[in-house]
Order: sequence, then C-alpha cells, then structure tokens
Amino acid sequence: MPERSLCRVAVVDYYKMESPAPYQESMIHILVKYKKSQSEREILTWYCLEMPVTTEDALWGRFVFGFPKVLRKVTLENQSPKYIGTSYSRDGKTPALKLVLETKQRELTSDERIFLDFVSPDRFVTIRDGKVLSWGAMKYKA
Repeated sequence: MPERSLCRVAVVDYYKMESPAPYQESMIHILVKYKKSQSEREILTWYCLEMPVTTEDALWGRFVFGFPKVLRKVTLENQSPKYIGTSYSRDGKTPALKLVLETKQRELTSDERIFLDFVSPDRFVTIRDGKVLSWGAMKYKA
C-alpha cells in the first residue's frame, strides 16, 4: 500500500451504448503499489474493489477482464447543478454509496489541477484466475 491512502469512487451512466444496452455502473477503487516483475519499478495504480452494474449484459467484463462486477441497482440523477449517484446494497433499497457532485463556475486552483491529473487517468489492475492484468497508462512512479 502507498504511504497515503486514497479511494476513488465514480458513478457512470452508459446511456449511449448499443451493445450491450445502456446501463449504469459504480466503482470503488483504492490506490495501490504494483510491480509487474522484480526488474521493474514500483508504480502507483488503482485496484477496483467493486463494480456494481445494472444489467446482466454489463457483467461480461468480469469473465473476460477480471472486473469485480455484480448486479445491483445504481442510479444517477441530474438535479443541475447537482448530480447524485447512488449505488445500492443487495436489497436494492439501502444506499451502499452516495456520491454528490455540485458543479460551480470557477477556475481550478493549481493544486486542484495537479490532484485531478493524478486521480483521473484510467490506469488500473484487475485479477483474473489468480493473475494480475494491467490496464491503461502506467506512468506514475512510487
């Protein structure tokens, strides 16, 4: 684990999908250190703990890529300027994760830009059949 613990959450609405059909998804990632081999440098990357999705078709990624997808209720509400993403527990009634984003018209500070540049890239690892699979740009060093 890195010196600084960091968790990244997201709620996504894949509303323009053709195949599979549109679905919603939530994700919970933690920042981890990963080293592919002894000769390589250790990097910081994201590991996905859970990825609830709203349709059975969206579950295919767990079999092919090792994504920890489960079938659950996930919603994303547009109450502009506020967006509310909710991922529910197995009962479909109890929120397991609620993410509220309120947009404001202002410039980001330099520190905010640096932080967003660090957490935004889709570089992550999954595990399938006991093997680590790496995805995306792996450019940050520990």
